[in-house]
Amino acid sequence: MTLTTNYSFDKSKRGHQDVDDDIGRIADNLDLIDAAIKDRESEKGASNFAGQGGITITHNLNLASYGVTIVQTDADPIGSVGEIWVTDIAVNSFVVRNSGSAITSFTWITHNTT
Repeated sequence: MTLTTNYSFDKSKRGHQDVDDDIGRIADNLDLIDAAIKDRESEKGASNFAGQGGITITHNLNLASYGVTIVQTDADPIGSVGEIWVTDIAVNSFVVRNSGSAITSFTWITHNTT
């Protein structure tokens, strides 16, 4: 199971306050995720998008069946992140890919699905 979340920010179409509000909501959601993963077999980390070639994320979950959540954390990326997807899920790694050119930051969360 893979769940990806893509927040799209474009200050040219929205005001700075709207984007600042979005950043606050993302921070609140990440705090809730932090609280939730303390009770489950989960891990969390940060990285940067690398386009369709992807970025390999390594972790120590040691599970054959786990879900991945990706949350874009940079509210003002240079370029477009585009679609986000996860491939090559292995026991201790997975690859995050995106269709756009932005190399903005994201938070990843793995969680046990068994």
